[in-house]
Amino acid sequence: MPLPENPTTKDLLFLAAMKVFAAKGYEGATVREICREAGAANVTAVSYYFGGKRKLYESILTMMFAALREHSCMRYSSEEFRRMSPEERLRDFVTAYYTLTYCSELSGEARAIVTREMVRPSEILNRLIETYIIPDTMMIMDTVKELLGGDTPEFVIRDCLASLVGQMSYYMLHWPLFSKVFPEHPGICGYMKEIIDHTMRFSLAGFRAAREAWERGEIESPPG
Repeated sequence: MPLPENPTTKDLLFLAAMKVFAAKGYEGATVREICREAGAANVTAVSYYFGGKRKLYESILTMMFAALREHSCMRYSSEEFRRMSPEERLRDFVTAYYTLTYCSELSGEARAIVTREMVRPSEILNRLIETYIIPDTMMIMDTVKELLGGDTPEFVIRDCLASLVGQMSYYMLHWPLFSKVFPEHPGICGYMKEIIDHTMRFSLAGFRAAREAWERGEIESPPG
């Protein structure tokens, strides 16, 4: 969320809250600290504009999960979505994921908040899973299914999707170590075209290999 040219108190509180929640987590963050970061003297401002700390945190999480839908192929209608080739859809999704996760304003704070939620999920996250994660995942699953072939078992499609997202999420958790081992790496923002091309090349080859392995009977159905 970029800072507007003439930010309102509500804008400043929202951005300040992202920084404080990223640093302290939901439990550790205080309304007083958020107001101080925003330059708002009145500690009731959070309640006035957002209805309290919990609803402010919920609005931040909602914005973060909605952003991927708004900036990727998932923003299109079903008809527009289908007119794109599966490769175009996949590249659009990969591009949006890398850009929003690593190179947008406040992406560092967003990564920290999401990482905390993955470790200790809140009931807010559970609701957002129903609203955003499940339907968006099903749309990308459909794209992977087209690339693999419509008769590919769902568990193979699922595992291919997990491998794709795993590549893109790797740097979120491991950058502090990765950057020390490979200090010459320019960072994701300085390597955007290369990392998108690599992710597409690697994933499409992996999808083909998974499909061929299934056709040869080398992949067994999971138990249950």
